[in-house]
Amino acid sequence: MNSKYIPVIISLLILPIVGFSQVNSKDGNTSSAMGIGFDVGITSFYGDIDEGPAQGDIMNNLAFRASVCKGFGSWFILEGQLLVGNLSGEKKRGQGEIINYQYFKTEFIEYSLNADINLISLLSKNHTPKFNVCVDVGAGVFTFKSKLYDGNDDSVIESNGYDGKSSAEVVFPFGIKVGYNISNHFYVLAQTSSRMVNSDMLDSDPGNNNRDYYNYTSVGLIYKIPLTSSSKSSYRGYGHYSNKTKRKKSNPACATFN
Repeated sequence: MNSKYIPVIISLLILPIVGFSQVNSKDGNTSSAMGIGFDVGITSFYGDIDEGPAQGDIMNNLAFRASVCKGFGSWFILEGQLLVGNLSGEKKRGQGEIINYQYFKTEFIEYSLNADINLISLLSKNHTPKFNVCVDVGAGVFTFKSKLYDGNDDSVIESNGYDGKSSAEVVFPFGIKVGYNISNHFYVLAQTSSRMVNSDMLDSDPGNNNRDYYNYTSVGLIYKIPLTSSSKSSYRGYGHYSNKTKRKKSNPACATFN
């Protein structure tokens, strides 16, 4: 994918969140707040070359994610994500002295827009929980470049996306998140998700597996930002505020930001 399209993609993912943040607003005030998050984690690949990290090094599967999120009501959240990292895998075929050892390494950037549902708020009468469990589903764009190596001499067997243009595919992430509000402004979470990619070339091996996918498991932190003129009001989760800084009925939806 041409790099000139990256700002456009990011804008398309973030603009719906910013636009929807005006829902239910009065006198120019938004309904609650936004969150900015960061997490770090490990990827696991499932495809043709999937017997563990390449060369046994887990650092070949490190990834980072930044997100912007906005809650609506007590249980629904929208989130734009930017996920950057690495995938890798290895596989040994054959027996005895004849062993075909291959491994691959992939660099990727993923942009997605996700919808989250807070199960605690949805299924219970407690609309201001400190502990939360969310399920999420989304869609986005996955850009990558990969190389498949001969593990015996580290020579390149096949490559994809290294011809000056990264490959771009549709991705469908879905997963579960567990989080806890540690203060008015900070929320910690652990999460795991599967991310289906519309390609069989993440490992540069077309093989027999028609659709490659990977898991991303991470821990992270979200900083919650009230969208009001007053930044000193005491609140838990994200509440409604007037432009006179008077606190209204609380809206804890964003307490479950991923």
